[in-house]
Amino acid sequence: MSSGRLRDSEHVPDTDFPEVSARRQHRPARIGVLALDAASPHPQDSKARISSQPQSQAQNERVRDQAIAMSRTDTHSLIDRVYLTHRALKAAHRPLSASELERELGNCSRRQLQKTITHLRDVLRAPLAYDAHQKGWYYEPSVAFELPGLWFTAEELHALLAAEQMLAQAQPGALSQAVQQLRQRIVRVLQRGSREPSLRLDAFSITTPMLRRADRSVFAQVAEATLQAKVLSFHYESRSRAEGRQRSISPRRIELNRGNWYVLGWCHQQQDWRRFALDRVAAPEIMSTPLQGPAEAPEACGFGLFDRMATQTAVLVFSAHRARWIRDEIWHRDQVGTELPDGRYRLSIPYGEPTELILDILRYGPDVEVEAPASLRQAVIQRLQQALSQYQAPD
Repeated sequence: MSSGRLRDSEHVPDTDFPEVSARRQHRPARIGVLALDAASPHPQDSKARISSQPQSQAQNERVRDQAIAMSRTDTHSLIDRVYLTHRALKAAHRPLSASELERELGNCSRRQLQKTITHLRDVLRAPLAYDAHQKGWYYEPSVAFELPGLWFTAEELHALLAAEQMLAQAQPGALSQAVQQLRQRIVRVLQRGSREPSLRLDAFSITTPMLRRADRSVFAQVAEATLQAKVLSFHYESRSRAEGRQRSISPRRIELNRGNWYVLGWCHQQQDWRRFALDRVAAPEIMSTPLQGPAEAPEACGFGLFDRMATQTAVLVFSAHRARWIRDEIWHRDQVGTELPDGRYRLSIPYGEPTELILDILRYGPDVEVEAPASLRQAVIQRLQQALSQYQAPD
């Protein structure tokens, strides 16, 4: 095997682009182009991370500008290809050929792959080596190497922006101050590596009817306690009780259900798992006491967030018209759907406590019938009769 840092006289077969053999006697120092560097002393600067190797500022700027210019002339971003190539080489247990690397990069051109290999080896100083026998590239196993900074592909950054926008709409202001600077840096990075002059930050929209908003400071405190695995104490006013109570929990996770936020935790007073609506939490305080309760929280296997155990199966039959939508919906991970000869659709759903399921059944009015069990069918009939009585004229 020959080293990736080849001499001018060495040659790689044409099938694996000999042009990328080392042909520079003086290489530029390491520089990470468009990488988000969490350790940067200037977090407001989204420019490339520059290593501490001795070189002038002008040299740094020139190398960076050349690399950015290269990324803008290709169909795919250079920074994306560098990251994907690095990831493929780190995961591979054998040398990867040019064709295999091209497929890893989304069927990029040979010229683009040449630039990627050159940049990864000569600019980022990756320990690349070429196996002439297997005709493939690999990382020298004796040299530890990672890309500088925190690297994402353009698709990953777009997804991160989308997630931030959706969270901002689902819980306005929850993390806006904390992530605003990161969001601005991501936007600048994407704009520098894109041919588009601007990015549409209003491309995603979430409409959440009947949303109950939690206080921003409450959300932040609950999130901090959950992420750091610390006990949380707070005053809680349940809607089912007239008075409030002081609670202390070992929080396990924060959940978003039907547009509303809850924290699931081991309640120290009840010695059991409980969910608390964040919009009913007041005066939260993070404690220094150790967590209590089981290490793993139980997963709800019934219908809805609050239905722990599935003890029965609801059988619902939807009209042929409504079936056009229902057959594509996921009501439960273990549901079973059956097409009926007349176009109707039968949906079988595991459940235990029926309250939340009944509310969903009532939404469809005459478009759904409860076939079984009899207890659920009777409960729905009673609710419909009670609703109808509200519209009947008094005698």
